[in-house]
Amino acid sequence: MYQKEARKRREKIAEKLIDGQLLLSFGGNDELGVVGIPQREKTDKNFYYLTGMSIAEGLLMLVKAHGMLQEYLFVKRRTANEEFYLGRSLDPTYYREKTGIQAVMYMEDFEDVLESLATWTKLEKVYFCSSFDGFTKYTRYENILADRITRAYPGVQIGSLSKELDFMRLRKSSLEAAQIQKAIDITEEALAVAAKQLKPGIRGYQMQSILEHEIKMRGGSGDIVQALIGKETTIMHNFYANEATAKDGDLFLADIATFYNDYCCDISRTYPVNGTFTDEQAHWYNVVLKTQEMTIASMKPGKTRQECGQEANAYFTEELRKGGYLKDGESIGTLLSEFRINYVTPGMVNHGIGLSCHEEREDEEGRLVPGMIVAVEPGVYFGDKDLGIRIEDDVLITETGCEVLSSNIPKTIDEIEAMMKNNTIEEL
Repeated sequence: MYQKEARKRREKIAEKLIDGQLLLSFGGNDELGVVGIPQREKTDKNFYYLTGMSIAEGLLMLVKAHGMLQEYLFVKRRTANEEFYLGRSLDPTYYREKTGIQAVMYMEDFEDVLESLATWTKLEKVYFCSSFDGFTKYTRYENILADRITRAYPGVQIGSLSKELDFMRLRKSSLEAAQIQKAIDITEEALAVAAKQLKPGIRGYQMQSILEHEIKMRGGSGDIVQALIGKETTIMHNFYANEATAKDGDLFLADIATFYNDYCCDISRTYPVNGTFTDEQAHWYNVVLKTQEMTIASMKPGKTRQECGQEANAYFTEELRKGGYLKDGESIGTLLSEFRINYVTPGMVNHGIGLSCHEEREDEEGRLVPGMIVAVEPGVYFGDKDLGIRIEDDVLITETGCEVLSSNIPKTIDEIEAMMKNNTIEEL
């Protein structure tokens, strides 16, 4: 099934090509100076999307010639030393069977094939489509290759189809949605186990360990797991602090991106360490929850993310004003620009999810479309109160509205306290 979907994707992106144009997609983030050991963060999501495989040392080439699409896959033949450390090279037949691409060759053949195609097709333009962007201290191999191509073939233009692939990836198939749902189900089970271990005396890194272990035992990969306690919860993305020891009255905040078959979910939950929210914690928890519920209730195809958050943000703003954090005439933006509190996250469509934890959150026209899966994660982070709350769910946009894929994970105060009521509160 992956093979058929990948083939359709290649055909769709190839519609952007005309005769004399080709597309190159690298299997990995081949930055010079990086150790060549395959890792998830080093593999290119667009390559996986177009082939259905993660091949850190692979290269996909799509060529349009005489109106026909030609597909080539190049894989690295490892040296004896590389095979000793990384395992043996796989035969091209293996990749043919897995991808359905018939022209599979070794990487050393790439430049000869490119030279032949450049002559035969009268090469005019070469597109790249890396899923990586931003600055890097390393020179990426695709940049070197682009320079070599323009030197070898004067007049050949260099372009990018990365943005087009971003928007293709935004619309999930039923198969993709099923992988994300499985990642959510794994996260649900891991959170249920971790919640039973939460009590005064446990350390943040121990909670992180429990979550990661439970995710891996169920076939997932917890690539991003935040497990924050007390004051640590007041930093929105506090990736480097999980040393705190839980105390009676603290909050625990988990933010988890679980991957399953290369697709991920993104879930956040906030629990009281002793199993019961204080009155103040409960108040702000319910504010965040209502903000999220209002946002989700407004989500449907054709709306912008700002439209989805309008009423929710008005409610959120008024609650912050009642709490003394905003004066009349001030907005949430005022709080953020003046750094008056640690942070607040308004209610709206925050980001898309799929092969990456953060993907496009709106289509080419800035609107929600059926097939999108997006995260909605309002939160408050009050440094003056050591109180951080985030509630994050993954929402599928349907033809008529939306569906919360993570709705089975407890998130109301009653559900959370019932889940934790049998925990012992004696310190470890």
